[in-house]
Amino acid sequence: MNDLYDCLHTCQGGIFESPTGTGKSLSIICASLTFLTDICSQSLNDLHTLSTPRDRIFRHDYTGMSIPAMKHETSKALLDLAANPKILYLSRTHSQLDQFVGEIKKTKWANTEKVRVVRLGSRSQLCLNEEVKSQKGLVEFKCKELVKHKDEEETKISDEENSQPGYNMVFKNHIQKYLESKKKIAKCPFYSEKELLRVHLLGNVCDIEDLITSGTRMKSCPYFATRSAIADADIILAPYSSILNKHNRHSIGISLESCYVIIDESHNLIDAITDYHSAAITKSQILACQKCFRDYYNLFVEKMFPRKRMFVEMALRVIDGFLSYINRHEILNKKVDSRERFLEESKLSDIDFFGMWDYFEEEDLTAKVYQHGPKSKETSKFNLYSMKAFADFILSMNEPDANILIFKDPEASQVNMKFLLLNPYNKFKKLLEESKCVVLAGGTLTPKEEFLKLFKGLPSNRLKNFSCGHVIPKENLMFSIIPSSSTGREFRFTFDTRDDIRMFQELAYVLVDISKVVPNGIVVFLPSYGFLKKIQDCFDEEIMKLLNQRKKVFFDSKDESMLKEYCECAERTGAILFAVVRGSLSEGINFSNKLGRCVIVIGMPYLNKNDLEVEVKMNYYNRLPDYSGNQFYENACHIAINQSIGRVIRHVKDFAIIILIDSRHEKSYNRRPDWIKRSYIKHDSLGGMLNSIRSFFRSKINAAN
Repeated sequence: MNDLYDCLHTCQGGIFESPTGTGKSLSIICASLTFLTDICSQSLNDLHTLSTPRDRIFRHDYTGMSIPAMKHETSKALLDLAANPKILYLSRTHSQLDQFVGEIKKTKWANTEKVRVVRLGSRSQLCLNEEVKSQKGLVEFKCKELVKHKDEEETKISDEENSQPGYNMVFKNHIQKYLESKKKIAKCPFYSEKELLRVHLLGNVCDIEDLITSGTRMKSCPYFATRSAIADADIILAPYSSILNKHNRHSIGISLESCYVIIDESHNLIDAITDYHSAAITKSQILACQKCFRDYYNLFVEKMFPRKRMFVEMALRVIDGFLSYINRHEILNKKVDSRERFLEESKLSDIDFFGMWDYFEEEDLTAKVYQHGPKSKETSKFNLYSMKAFADFILSMNEPDANILIFKDPEASQVNMKFLLLNPYNKFKKLLEESKCVVLAGGTLTPKEEFLKLFKGLPSNRLKNFSCGHVIPKENLMFSIIPSSSTGREFRFTFDTRDDIRMFQELAYVLVDISKVVPNGIVVFLPSYGFLKKIQDCFDEEIMKLLNQRKKVFFDSKDESMLKEYCECAERTGAILFAVVRGSLSEGINFSNKLGRCVIVIGMPYLNKNDLEVEVKMNYYNRLPDYSGNQFYENACHIAINQSIGRVIRHVKDFAIIILIDSRHEKSYNRRPDWIKRSYIKHDSLGGMLNSIRSFFRSKINAAN
């Protein structure tokens, strides 16, 4: 807590690693809001020392004043952003943000006279309009349609236009029908009453459920109420996607100039920055956009103002350039070009993509083009997704450090074009430059090379690197590695050994033996979904019978009820769950207590070097002077392992064992977090390890009784 306070006060950046269960969230809340209180108080004290009579009217004693009250006092003299500092807390998922709100409610800061908390969410999460909510995938578009206040330029039909010789009656009839349909669209009733909820949420600490409940009662829109409350907030809670992309944060009205940014769960931050600045579109989507823009152009060409006509023609030219490039290269399985070569070959080097995007936003052009497209439900939805993909691609084209990828999707039988950001570090650098301070926090940030690289160029005295151990006693965790089977066969699960049926069968019997000595729940993480399929194929009826005799077996799936059933079985009779590293079960889900008495990682979850994106990233890093493709490759693997094994041990009284199965883990032992390494026990045989496991759980259960 003290280290985080000092970091916010004296540094520009920080890396804070604190295992889950050590009070990370409460430490962030107490340290950051105490700091915010102190700097607001200091601002008032500084103003009091000024020499002008006007400034001396400020009170001397600020003890006990709330953050909003101190900001109000300061703003009497200071009209710039320095008088309104904020904490900007980011996390990856909305459930994590709501958990953070729950932690705030446990502290003195739950008293909203002390601090104003604003929890941001997406339109799809916060919308109360049943008609809009029912349009799955179209909520954002439908919302914008209801709240905008002006009609399109081309729908304004004056008497003068009607009287022009040669006036196209087909065009007139089309517009009249369109205007009649527009009249049927009422303004959203919740939008006009958003001010009621804004006042309420500034006076209460609200999570998403609170916002929905209060908004429904007041008939007030939570989405627009939260955005209008941003200026008065002291701490803003937002998902990654709202802030990491500059366009997104500007669109919701957030300036980083006065913000102290805390990015929680930042183990996948670099991938997130890359994703939010990349874009993908399929050939079929480009063809849909081409048809929509052509139809729109042919319909309105005589009525468009010159500026609009220029940008519609520009869009058609860009679409034709995209298609010509894909048509030349789709015969290949994959194609990679730099942004510059792509633009040159597509004859688009002179296009101002930023100006084009800016006009799209100003006039909501893609929505207008979509509205005049086909009206069948299936075609209409596909066209909308296509328009969004096209607009996102145009925005991404403004990034200089990127490659264009062309590749075929064999499962979907379609050609994809992707704009892939190569240098996420420059994006983070801009975030760092605009903010007061940026702190990365997470339960597992080991190895730290990539995170330290984000702060490259920052003086050592301006960066705080902090790691703490776990709150559990050393003896509450046992960590072991199994390099071989009981017969001495080496476990080395690689691409070359994927067809070694005997090795997979020996693995199965190791799991059977472990299931006999571990109570309750076991979670087994596998390198990929392909490996999961291999396990299912190789574990024959006899093996599955042996496993199910001890614990009911579950396999990772999209069935939401599966996890609930696993938890119930783990609590009662025992269960074993096969999940995938980097899958939905490896992040954001806590396997505490009986749900995860043992976590096992089989193999090494390396990225697929044959994947085009991985290949491009490795080639890019190999060209850097202080990093390499192999470092990126290794770090991605070990960060994923550490994140998965961190799913167990969630509080001070919890206990569990961690087992890594693969001979290569012995060489990478030092890549594990310190709190795990301190509990490492090396066994000479599988039998010796099983005896240790039996003794471990016997002692814990006896102590509990």
